[in-house]
Amino acid sequence: MKGKEKSMGFLNCYCQRRIKEFGFDIVKEVFAGSNKKLCEEWLSSYESTNGFILGIGFFINIINIVIAYIISALVKYEKPHCTNQALISGTLKIFIAQFVNTVTLYPILGSHYLPSQLKD
Repeated sequence: MKGKEKSMGFLNCYCQRRIKEFGFDIVKEVFAGSNKKLCEEWLSSYESTNGFILGIGFFINIINIVIAYIISALVKYEKPHCTNQALISGTLKIFIAQFVNTVTLYPILGSHYLPSQLKD
């Protein structure tokens, strides 16, 4: 681990524990000798990372809903002979599309955009 990544790891343990004990007032706490509000920097990074992860999940769900709608509309144009064929065709296509969408986007987006201190 590099120096900044290692210090963020230590801050993660320290600041999470302090927030649970004393609440969010500890972000104003200045460390002796450095005159820095380290927990404030950590909290900002922590919140932005968690927000990004939630955003990815929301984005993937929206894409999956759109995919399901489009595929359901396209199945009608296949003109299946019976309702059972239409249901099987639509269900299989929706499952494959959503599975590929979810399985490919999480690792791709997660590996490129998450801050390095949270990749461990």
